[in-house]
Amino acid sequence: MVGAGIAGNVVVGAGQNALGRVKEADDSAAAFEYKMTEIKSKLDETGDKLKSTMDSLKAGIVELSPRVGKNITELADGLNEIIDANIKPKDSLGVLGVSAKAAVAGATNTSTSAKFITEIMNAYKLPATDAGKVTNLVKSCILAI
Repeated sequence: MVGAGIAGNVVVGAGQNALGRVKEADDSAAAFEYKMTEIKSKLDETGDKLKSTMDSLKAGIVELSPRVGKNITELADGLNEIIDANIKPKDSLGVLGVSAKAAVAGATNTSTSAKFITEIMNAYKLPATDAGKVTNLVKSCILAI
């Protein structure tokens, strides 16, 4: 019966592990939805246009996540920084992609990278399409040191 006890403990342990992962996924999904609700409250759109914009932003984050190796909640945090920097929603996913890649290269999180990039863009009144140029210039400066 000792073997049955061990097997029972293994099954219980595996079940607890699976439940832990489900809870973690639920927490992550809740954090993502909370952050997206925060972003939604900052947009100057209403009705169907707002729903369409939010659907696009969510889909863009979900698509970007595996390409840059960042989870959706971290990307939503970064998007929140980008929206706070007055980057238009239609341009925000491009800036988010650049910010996430820069975060990976710089060993930081996406929101820190996004804040850094958008502060430079705003200081020099650069369009969102120049986000990649900003990161390349910063990288060049760092490498020159």
